[in-house]
Amino acid sequence: MSGRGFQGVLSGDWQALPRSAQRVLERKLAGIVRESREYRKAPEERLEARLGLSKYNVDAPLQPDEYWKEEGLIHKVKIMLGQHIGAPAVPTVEKGAQVKCGQCIANPAQGLSVGIHASVDGRVQEVTERYIVIVCQ
Repeated sequence: MSGRGFQGVLSGDWQALPRSAQRVLERKLAGIVRESREYRKAPEERLEARLGLSKYNVDAPLQPDEYWKEEGLIHKVKIMLGQHIGAPAVPTVEKGAQVKCGQCIANPAQGLSVGIHASVDGRVQEVTERYIVIVCQ
């Protein structure tokens, strides 16, 4: 034990111990460190402040559903037919067709796919294999 005895171990002289004793102490100390770490976690508010995220923790200015139905607010929507991991949906409407909100405008394709519905009332302006454009009324 390099002549310093047990005091050498307490002062951090790990080299004074045999390897097997070093491993046993490391395991015991690791358990103590893990237990005390649970009590040392930073509060969420403090962590937000340290990371500079506090300025983003604000209420979102949400609007009621009726707000989006006001005339003139939305003029045109472009609805993508491939909104998922699967195959793009197959359009069921043609250019110039009148559609209502919630009406099915594209059916699911073969395999993994989903149907697409109109999000607004209007007239179909353009139909491609990738998207459908609806002009609002």
